[in-house]
Amino acid sequence: MPGAVEQLTELLLPAMHARVAALGEEGSGAYNFYGSRLRQGIAFLPYEIALLEALIEARLPVARIDDVGCGWGQFVLLLAWCGARSLGYEYDVKRYPTACHLLETLRVAAPALRLASFSRKRFPPRVVGFGTENRLAITTNIVTDLADEVEQRTIRGLRRYRYAVVNLDRFCRMRGPNDRAGLVAQIEAAGMAHRGLFRDVGVDGQFHLFEPRRRLRR
Repeated sequence: MPGAVEQLTELLLPAMHARVAALGEEGSGAYNFYGSRLRQGIAFLPYEIALLEALIEARLPVARIDDVGCGWGQFVLLLAWCGARSLGYEYDVKRYPTACHLLETLRVAAPALRLASFSRKRFPPRVVGFGTENRLAITTNIVTDLADEVEQRTIRGLRRYRYAVVNLDRFCRMRGPNDRAGLVAQIEAAGMAHRGLFRDVGVDGQFHLFEPRRRLRR
C-alpha cells in the first residue's frame, strides 16, 4: 500500500510521544527500545517496513496475522492500516496497556484500525478449539530472560498456524548467522516444514517461512 508507513506515522508518532510524556519510558513500557525510536523521530524500523513489503508480495492465503510479542503493537496497526485483520500478543504489563491506548487513540481518526486487536494472554493461549488453520503467525523481535521456556512454548504454538514467519536472529534470544541452521532444525523437529527465506533484513536478522508438515500431506 503506497504511502502506508508515512500516513500512519503521522498519526502514530505524536500518540507515542504523548504516552511517554504522560507515563515516562518505564511506566509506558517504552524502555530503551521505543525510547530510542522516539528520540530518532521514527515509528517504524526498516525491518518492519521490509517485512510488510514481503507480506504484500507473498499474498499468503490467510484471514488473520498474529504478531507474537508485539510490544506497543505498531506493526499490528500497520497491518490493519493496509487492510489485514491482525492480532498482537503482548504479555508485558506496561506494554500491553500502551498498545491498547494507541489503538483507541488512533481508531477515531483511522477507521481501518478496527481490524487490529491485542491480547495479554500468554502465547499460545489455552483455548479449546483455537482454530488457526487460516492464520499466519509472525515473530519479529522476541528476546527474553526466560528464553528456554518461551522458546519451546512458542514453537508449540506456531504449529497451530497455516504459516509461521520467524526472525531466526531474534527468536527468544539473540542469534548470529551461524546459529540459524540450528534453530531451523529445532523448529523442523517440532513438526514444521522449512519453506525457505522469506526476507533478509540485514543486521536485523532473517525472516524464514514455515508451515506444519501435517498440512503438506495432501
